[in-house]
Amino acid sequence: MKIIDISREFFSAPLYPGAMKPELIKISDVRKGDDCSLSAVKAEVHTGSHGDAPSHFLDSSRDIAEMPLLSYIGSCHVMDCEGCGEIGRTFFDAIPAGARRLLIKNAENRYFTASAGQILKAKGILCIGTDGLSVGCLDNESEAHRSLLSEGIAILENLDLSQVEPGQYFLSAAPIKMAGSDGAPLRAVLLPYAPILDENSQREAMIEPKKIEAPIQLTPKVLLCFFPDVLQKLEQEGELRIFYTHPTEMGPRHFYHINWQGETLTVVHPGCGASYGALMMERAIAWGAEVLLACGGAGVIGEKLPMGALMVPETAIRDEGTSYHYLPAAPEIQLEPKAVEHLAKTLERMGCRYVRVKTWTTDGFYRETRERLTQRVAQGCQAVEMECAAFAAIARFREVHYAQLLYSGDSLAGPQWEHRQWMSQTALREQVFRLACQALADWNLTD
Repeated sequence: MKIIDISREFFSAPLYPGAMKPELIKISDVRKGDDCSLSAVKAEVHTGSHGDAPSHFLDSSRDIAEMPLLSYIGSCHVMDCEGCGEIGRTFFDAIPAGARRLLIKNAENRYFTASAGQILKAKGILCIGTDGLSVGCLDNESEAHRSLLSEGIAILENLDLSQVEPGQYFLSAAPIKMAGSDGAPLRAVLLPYAPILDENSQREAMIEPKKIEAPIQLTPKVLLCFFPDVLQKLEQEGELRIFYTHPTEMGPRHFYHINWQGETLTVVHPGCGASYGALMMERAIAWGAEVLLACGGAGVIGEKLPMGALMVPETAIRDEGTSYHYLPAAPEIQLEPKAVEHLAKTLERMGCRYVRVKTWTTDGFYRETRERLTQRVAQGCQAVEMECAAFAAIARFREVHYAQLLYSGDSLAGPQWEHRQWMSQTALREQVFRLACQALADWNLTD
């Protein structure tokens, strides 16, 4: 990953006219026989690359330690502002839609005026940064600063954008946390832009499942079953009855009913992989599902569990893409504890041994490298699959209940991948299916 340092070296950075020259004071020095080297710095807080706090120009305003970190960290756009004089409408009109943070390069002779704050706030800008000494005109600093800071827009000044091409990046530029200070130095870097980390504050989507007329009404309890062999067998035997077939680009998808201890449950194969499975899970929720339980197989990593060992995920590493469209970025997601405990109680009541696990949800079936595998094991993962984190995120977002029952299939716990013919274990998979049905039937919807 390429990291671009956009901070100026503190002691040699250009100084604002009349500013104090920074000084490094040696308190002790190992080269002179001291136990350690210790230094102090004498400088203005607006030295080098730095952030301005509202209290820099506004009375009774926030100091730099009170500024929200979100202003300084996240997606940003670098724009070329070459020329001289006031930054006006041409620049504002060129700001990309959805931009939250702007860095302007070649801006040594450019400045904002009194109208900038309202215009930038209306466009959703949280932070403005410049490679010039100031965002304002040197003859009238207060105008631009008051305009921006009064609208809550963070200011970064004296950046080094000489090695940066205009475009979109990920910015990390938090000032030092200095309570009471009107500014603070910072170490600013740009990282490659990752669209999946874009902030999304809108809950309603353009295509909202519940706004599309439902072709059917599902039972409140739905089993997402990843075993096509079991579904085909039980359909042929008459235990599963097709009551609806949904057309998809992957071919028809059957929805089944099964009578379990006098209760009708819905059963459907959601399709493999987080993104495709999410479509079916979303439809199921829109069509009436309140409790969803998935049953499937998973690869084992770390400890080599025998074929068919039952696993109940408690947390999942979010190494897929789908969950990031439902929840803020985070390394993992915890499955609903109530749902996990409910599934566990059913297994215990049925006399089944099982293992509670952290699972690694990945989109990259053919990119499970030894390095990545070692990392996931060190993070506590015992299983790898392709849907759990996404399904858990959807359930949390849509406020429905979700749990998952896995069995140990293929193994990556040894030096080589072992397939172990895990997909042909129909009898075993049918047992897992029936345990999942029992867990759904045991679920009290009024709890």
